[in-house]
Amino acid sequence: MIELKGVNKKFEEKNAIKDISLEIENGVFFGLLGINGAGKSTLVKIICGLYRPTEGKVLVNDVDLNEINLQAYQKLIATAFQDTYLLPMTLGENIAFGEADSSTGEIKECINLIGFDEEKWELDRPLTKMLDASGLVPSGGQMQKIILARVAFKLLFRGASLLILDEPTSAMDAIAEKEFYDRYLDLAKNKSCILVSHRMKSTNTCDLIVVMDNGSIAERGTHSELMNENGLYRKMYDLQSSYYQ
Repeated sequence: MIELKGVNKKFEEKNAIKDISLEIENGVFFGLLGINGAGKSTLVKIICGLYRPTEGKVLVNDVDLNEINLQAYQKLIATAFQDTYLLPMTLGENIAFGEADSSTGEIKECINLIGFDEEKWELDRPLTKMLDASGLVPSGGQMQKIILARVAFKLLFRGASLLILDEPTSAMDAIAEKEFYDRYLDLAKNKSCILVSHRMKSTNTCDLIVVMDNGSIAERGTHSELMNENGLYRKMYDLQSSYYQ
């Protein structure tokens, strides 16, 4: 279990998140919602140990994160952030990094999972033309799929137990988005998952939804509970739904 107690984070004296207290139980599908700038990404980076709180504590199974080996802890987390980039290396290295040469079969399984054609997406093919004129230049949606293949590699083959997806479908069309959820959320069965999004349809099946507003938690509950409260969540949900009617 991950628990946040009174967590604040300041950047240049401005609070990005304020007084966050939250429990994320093992095996829970957890949705984190809010408009851009609400503090969602800052919060998940604190959970990952990438940022340290200005105030408050992060506990992992009742142990302060400051007392845990950070490298070992982060090996248990599979993440896909908005600001994650591909590197001027091969496709295989972009998925498994230093383990690419020894993990060919596992990487190919991840490639098949994301729907790439193995003949075109050879594992030793460079990504970008920075180092090789024959390198592939992925589209925005293809880049996100490669990053999600990294996630699959950690979840399926390296023992990660927490999946964090920060706006994972922002560059995908509606059909690709549905395929993503059908494939990748299945990977998170029996594991903890934090899904960060501003798309309400993507989180309405979560076990728990937390709505952030201006750096604070505005509401929390299931989809049904939050719809019945007629608060910020209901307002955002109805507004987004109106675009598809």
